[in-house]
Amino acid sequence: ITRVIPYLELANNLHQAFWLGNKNHETIYINETYEKISQYSLAECLGRPCDFCFTEESKIVMAKHHKFRKKGLTTQYEAELISKDGTVTPLLVNGIPTKEGGSMGLFTNLALTEKLNHKEQRLLEIIGHEDIQIVKKLLNPPEIGVLFKYRHALEFANAMNHCFWIG
Repeated sequence: ITRVIPYLELANNLHQAFWLGNKNHETIYINETYEKISQYSLAECLGRPCDFCFTEESKIVMAKHHKFRKKGLTTQYEAELISKDGTVTPLLVNGIPTKEGGSMGLFTNLALTEKLNHKEQRLLEIIGHEDIQIVKKLLNPPEIGVLFKYRHALEFANAMNHCFWIG
């Protein structure tokens, strides 16, 4: 887990779901956002297959992409998660192999992004879903443009869990 802290911090700061698994694709860790979407706690997920709360169609796609990650390749695909109460959430999964032979995933909730226009979707990637609602209401377009211009500095600060200010 300590090796993936920068990825986990970035996922947390952007309010994205995060999953980490061993080489058997059993869950080692999930973050709070993953818990909220799936309605399964960390304790309920530990040691379980990564696909236990996904649709049957998604499990087929996931199995294919696990083969790529065993070869050391990063993949991206869409999947549908079924929460404890039966809600189906479409996700964009970015799967990344780990040095230990396992994999990790950063999950974007497509149900949230589909409600946003293209520029807002790009902004969401930088600042996270909760912050986008504040920014849309309080900043004018030129100020929002500054966020895009300095996005790499902001993303780096988020990944390293550093404070960041822009004025």
